Amino acid sequence: EFVGISTLIRLKQLLLYTEKIICRLFKKLYEVITFANLFCLNFEFKSFYIIPKNYTLRSYYCEQNNCHPKSWVIEGSNDNGDWEQLDQQQNTDVLNGPNIIHTFPIQNSKNTKFKFIRMRQTDINWNPSDCAKNHFVLNNIEFYGNLI
Repeated sequence: EFVGISTLIRLKQLLLYTEKIICRLFKKLYEVITFANLFCLNFEFKSFYIIPKNYTLRSYYCEQNNCHPKSWVIEGSNDNGDWEQLDQQQNTDVLNGPNIIHTFPIQNSKNTKFKFIRMRQTDINWNPSDCAKNHFVLNNIEFYGNLI
């Protein structure tokens, strides 16, 4: 019943495991934008909609208290303008270490379908250094739900 969409994001590579998701990369695959120096990653499901149920994140292989995500929201939209919050994590340490994998539930009790899903950083990461506290380092993100 669930369709997993896996996108592996590393510093110098992006691998797509499905042809059904097209993210904007350099005007084609994915789009990274910033809000007040914070990270945002948008995914567009070109010919499909997703009814999201869960998502899985894998931390990068750097040591604890480095640039691992600490606070973010997952949001869905159908017009890339009005966004509905699907999950919020605030000051969570669940990914504060190398190669940690964790699955988070998405709050979508009405089974709303979305054309766009984004992950938006809402606060600094675990790195105490001023020069790296806004960095967002992630090894993997996977969305699970139904594609329609």
